[in-house]
Amino acid sequence: LVALLALGGTAEIYLARVGGEHGFEKYMVLKCLHDHLADDTEFVRMFLKEARVAATLDHANIAHVYDIGETRGNYFFTMEYLHGEDLRWVMHELEGKGQRLPLEHALEIIIGAASGLNVVMLGPPLGDQLVDVHVDGAEGLGGRFRFGVVVGRGLHPTSEPLGVGEGDTDHVGERHDRE
Repeated sequence: LVALLALGGTAEIYLARVGGEHGFEKYMVLKCLHDHLADDTEFVRMFLKEARVAATLDHANIAHVYDIGETRGNYFFTMEYLHGEDLRWVMHELEGKGQRLPLEHALEIIIGAASGLNVVMLGPPLGDQLVDVHVDGAEGLGGRFRFGVVVGRGLHPTSEPLGVGEGDTDHVGERHDRE
């Protein structure tokens, strides 16, 4: 593990480095269900469903899920790491300078997010359940985004749709490479 990127209501998100033979090295994001939720079958089911559904999505504006697992009762999944500065940081920096995000960048971000959300909404079937989407910030300038909780209604232990505050994090998620 390289660094803690986020600490949310249900999970911790880390930057991880994976090494292999002949100097192979790759950075990934590791999302781990909080230990105190690992004994709650509903939260485990919801967490694993998020990972399975996200893994079926294939779009240039959605970070890929690589693996889902469990080690000694700790549930996790790994995702593509998107290197770069996130939008919240960029907006904060611009605000500090008394500047605004140029319209063409704002439009590019909105179009990219809408394109990814379209795939999420039309993506894999969830039976007769409607899809709720929580967006972990709109990272990057016109590039790739990671859409957080992708679950159906009725999956939360309260049997109500996930609200805006459910699963929110104290961070600005995975990063974007502005190449």
